This record gives sequence, C-alpha cells and structure tokens, in this order.
Amino acid sequence: KLLAESLRDPDEIWNLWEEVKTQTGTRWRLTRRYVTRFKVGNRTRPLIIIVQIGPDGWRGVSAIASPNPGYANSEKVRGGVLAYRRT
Repeated sequence: KLLAESLRDPDEIWNLWEEVKTQTGTRWRLTRRYVTRFKVGNRTRPLIIIVQIGPDGWRGVSAIASPNPGYANSEKVRGGVLAYRRT
C-alpha cells in the first residue's frame, strides 16, 4: 500500500537523466525518484521509490524505507532536477 501511495501522492519527485552504455552505443534514460514521508508510530520515516523510464515505459528499480528521517534530504536521493514538491 505504501508503494502505491508514494507513486500516487509523493512529497517530491526528482528527475535525473542517466547515460547508459550499450553494445550498440550510448543512450539516455530518465530515472525518476519519488520521495514520500510516512508517519509510522510516532515517527516520520521516508520512503524513496526509484523508477526508470525508457522507450518501453517505466519499471520499478528500488524502494528504500529508511529509519533515518534525514535520509530523504541527502544528495543521493535529491540528485537531478526537482520536478514536483508538495506545498
């Protein structure tokens, strides 16, 4: 349920174009990171969903739930361009 909620109603979305080396050359792939913070018990915990978007559509790559509330503020998560932030 949390995964679906994160994709449907994220706190932030970050876009990052990545260069991918293939046997036939180089291509670019859009990686999108959805950041959502959930209340678990009495603590707020971030959930980061990483999806890659290519010519065949999108696919989920990773879902990271961290016990550290500050993890969502790191440069690892916030690389690229901010596409959306909840007001």
